[in-house]
Amino acid sequence: MKNVFRFGIMSAMLNFASCSTLNEMKKITSAEPKNDSVASELVLMQAGAKAPTISASDEKKWLQWSQSAESSAKKLYGLLATGEWQAAAEEARRELEKQPGDPGLMVALASAYAIGRNYETAAYYSAIALKSNATSSDAMNLIGLRLMMQPGNRRGDYDDAIAMFRKATENDGTQLAAPLNMGYLQLDMGDSQAAVESFNTAANRCERCFAAQYGFGLALMRTNAWEPAKSAFENILSKDKTKAAAQYQLALVYNQGFNDQTKGVKLLQGIVSDADGRFKDSGKIKRAANVTLRKWKASDRSGPPLEETTEPHGGELPARAE
Repeated sequence: MKNVFRFGIMSAMLNFASCSTLNEMKKITSAEPKNDSVASELVLMQAGAKAPTISASDEKKWLQWSQSAESSAKKLYGLLATGEWQAAAEEARRELEKQPGDPGLMVALASAYAIGRNYETAAYYSAIALKSNATSSDAMNLIGLRLMMQPGNRRGDYDDAIAMFRKATENDGTQLAAPLNMGYLQLDMGDSQAAVESFNTAANRCERCFAAQYGFGLALMRTNAWEPAKSAFENILSKDKTKAAAQYQLALVYNQGFNDQTKGVKLLQGIVSDADGRFKDSGKIKRAANVTLRKWKASDRSGPPLEETTEPHGGELPARAE
């Protein structure tokens, strides 16, 4: 089986808005305004990185929360959202001294370790949380991550991870992390049709947020569903024109699915030239676009088309650990 980590996997995400044990956290999150998606602004966190996939204004808010002195729950949540996993783990441990065995705090501690890519420890604390709260979909998701990321994995381990993600998804209708993790793992395992369903579930839960809609588009491309794939990437760009990854994939859709290389070239050239500076933070995707443009030009001169780079790595891609 091909290396399922070649493109990376969606990692530690938490939805405290649905947590049944951190009452203070519930009050905080439920009071937040519903912008494009409460789920997308609250739960998408990039493993091993310092920033979650949230807007600049939200990032400022989470930074303020991470420095909060008025609420330990707010501080803990802010630290998790900004990826400060070590400080978040310390804060969770301090709170656990006051509330020993609290399953919500156990999940928070597990999430901190998952952000730090210590999936074994994350699963350990998640298992403790499940003993007290057997319906914690967040804990299930983190256990699924461990099954997916542990060294020496075999096919059965990935099947078990998918089963755990599916259980978490079905257990909680607001859970976003699990269907996203499941979708990316299904993609890497070659089950594109199942990935379409997983990403569609996630997208319906987060008002077509970037991570879900992007994965949905990738899965549709792999099933040759070109028209809905085009719509998925166009939907992303209609909300945020800075998403170079979506524009890159849209270019491939036009070239591969509609045999319209002229349109595809125009989209890729727009990324490379970046006339208005909206892709200034997308250096890796710019390089991928440039490489693909050269390949297309070479294929025009020498015959059959060359293989394209279908998933460029870039800082704006969904929260997936490299």
